[in-house]
Amino acid sequence: MSRVNLNFAVAADSNLRLGVTSMTVTGLYRNNNSATFPYNLNNSLSIIGASAGASYYYYLYDWEILTQNGQCPSAQVPVNINIQQVATPSITDVTICEGQSATLTATGGLNISWYDSSNQLVGTGATFTTPILNSSSTYSYAAVNTENGCESASVSANVVVEACANVPELVSFTNSLDISPNPTTGAFTISYSAAGKNEINVKIIDLQGKLISQRKSTSNQGLNEIMMNLDKSDKGIYIVSIEFKGHSFTRRVVKQ
Repeated sequence: MSRVNLNFAVAADSNLRLGVTSMTVTGLYRNNNSATFPYNLNNSLSIIGASAGASYYYYLYDWEILTQNGQCPSAQVPVNINIQQVATPSITDVTICEGQSATLTATGGLNISWYDSSNQLVGTGATFTTPILNSSSTYSYAAVNTENGCESASVSANVVVEACANVPELVSFTNSLDISPNPTTGAFTISYSAAGKNEINVKIIDLQGKLISQRKSTSNQGLNEIMMNLDKSDKGIYIVSIEFKGHSFTRRVVKQ
């Protein structure tokens, strides 16, 4: 018995023939009266006959074949690929005074990645507080699916920085803005000065971007106070966002 390594690459086809074109030795074994065709090899190859007739089987026994992946394949099994769309969160642009920082809050997404104008990752979570800004800046953000790493479409968030020194009322408001007590065990007061009647909107947001409470009020000339409460909230850091005369002012309050 001898083994011959053919290393033939054979494309899928039919009526192919394997044989020899010249013989320099004799005595190769054959069957001449007991062949029973077809001979099937692992559902990959079928030997259907011999050129000398149906009862003959010539020379070539103990076949070894490899499929393209190097193994004999099993029956095919379907694999389902589910394509998930990650919802794009929403946000509104923020206008702040020069020398302030802004807190951006995205809604509608669970896991948010924040990027600066150079596409560098600068934060994660539903809220992101910028560094102190002296010029308008653009940030982008996307929601991330933690199961497969897919990101939603990227959306821009603009922080418009204005020179509030030209608006005396905004300067007075910024200088007078105070939160007390801070830290607090629950209740605290936001105080500020205003030159007259203006709408003011106060939001308390946790670090995951959840709105804890909101209060709208109308300011009067002089010192104003707004009472807020975190009695039913867990201990931690909260963001106080104050919207006044088209500008956003951000402070942090700590509940102990």
